[in-house]
Amino acid sequence: MTPRTSPPARPDRPLTARSWVVGFRRALRRHRRKLAILTTLAAVLTGLTALAPPRPDTVSVVTAARVLEGGHTVTSDDLAQVALPPQAVPDGAWTDPAEVIGRTLAGPLPARQVLVPASLLRERASGTGMVVAPLPLADPRVAQLVEAGDQLDVLAADSQSGKTKVVATAVRVVAGGIGNDSDTPGSGGLVLVEVDPATATALAAAAATSTLSVVWR
Repeated sequence: MTPRTSPPARPDRPLTARSWVVGFRRALRRHRRKLAILTTLAAVLTGLTALAPPRPDTVSVVTAARVLEGGHTVTSDDLAQVALPPQAVPDGAWTDPAEVIGRTLAGPLPARQVLVPASLLRERASGTGMVVAPLPLADPRVAQLVEAGDQLDVLAADSQSGKTKVVATAVRVVAGGIGNDSDTPGSGGLVLVEVDPATATALAAAAATSTLSVVWR
C-alpha cells in the first residue's frame, strides 16, 4: 500500500490592491448586520445629545464652611465654595478664597453664608476725608446688637455730673461688636464707625471721661 502524501504547499500569493478590496468587501458582507446595529446606536446617541438641555451657567462663590464669629480672622479652613446660578449670586460676592483669607469678619456668619464685602472689616474708610474709629461701649450686650451698616447716635454719660449728651449723630457702623465675648455689663464692647476726623476726636475725648452708649436711627 502506497503511503498518502500531503499536497504540496500552495505558495503565498502577493497581496494586491484588487485582492485587498475583494477581502474588504467580503468582510463587510459578513459583518453588515453588526455594522448596521452600531450605526443605529451611534445615530441614537447623537440625537439624544442634541436634544439634551444645555448645562446651566454657574458661578463659584466663597461661603462660610461653618458658623463664624464676628471679629474672627478668616483662615482657609473657614471657607468653602459653592456653584450658584448667576441670578442667585449676591452683588460683590467673593469668588476667590485667597482674597478673603487673613481678613477680619465684620460680624457673625452662619454656615453656608455667601461672603460679600459687607461681611468683612473695612481696611479703610470708604469716603474721602473720613476715618474709621473705634467706639468703646459700656455694655457689651449693646455692642453685640450693633451690625455693619447701622446708623447710630452716640451718647456720653458723665459719671461725675450724671448728665448725658449727644456726642455724634448718624454715625455709620463699619463693624459690629467685636473683640469681647463677655456679656457682663461694665466689661465693655467695641464697634468700629466711619466718621470725619473731628468726630473721631470728640468720640475719643468722650470715651476717656464718660460712659458711651448708642441709640439706633
